[in-house]
Amino acid sequence: MAETTQNQNRSQSQNSGQRQRTPAQRSATAKRAAATRQRNQARRSQAQTRGQARSSARGARSTARSAGRTTQRRVRAETTRLEAAVTEAQRPVLISLGVWLSARDTVIGAVRPYTSRKTAERELRRLRHRFDVNVRKYERRGTTERNKLERQVKRTRTQAERVLRRSGRDFERGADKFESGARDVAKGVEELAGAAR
Repeated sequence: MAETTQNQNRSQSQNSGQRQRTPAQRSATAKRAAATRQRNQARRSQAQTRGQARSSARGARSTARSAGRTTQRRVRAETTRLEAAVTEAQRPVLISLGVWLSARDTVIGAVRPYTSRKTAERELRRLRHRFDVNVRKYERRGTTERNKLERQVKRTRTQAERVLRRSGRDFERGADKFESGARDVAKGVEELAGAAR
């Protein structure tokens, strides 16, 4: 019975800890985890690619494809890791920017005299409450600017992936020519050996 109560208390404290995290914090944590997974997958692919590269000329085409995929995975992993770091680093700036913009708006639009101690205390309580409620609003306001940057990063990543695909196709064509040349050389050696007999 006591153990059940402890487990419930522990799960409630974990849930309350998760509720206090903002969307930006959860997003940054998820991006860091995704970057780690992608980096591990890229390492495994790289090890596999090295093993395939030791095989004969017939495996050159599949090795080229695998090398292209490995490079693309590594680019994606590094891009995701960079996005996670940018998201985490931007958070204080976003909050500060949102606070500054809201404070400026408040000063410009809501300057009014405090006539008595009672009204001044009431106004201070209202402002404290409003600040506590609006911290998330400030962060969202700053997030709009971050989203523009993320779109630009995605466009850049797409362009980089296109270049990598093109390079992979060029590498495959070169591997095909190499394989064809190797067959021709082997055939010529066999013909010479047959003529020598």
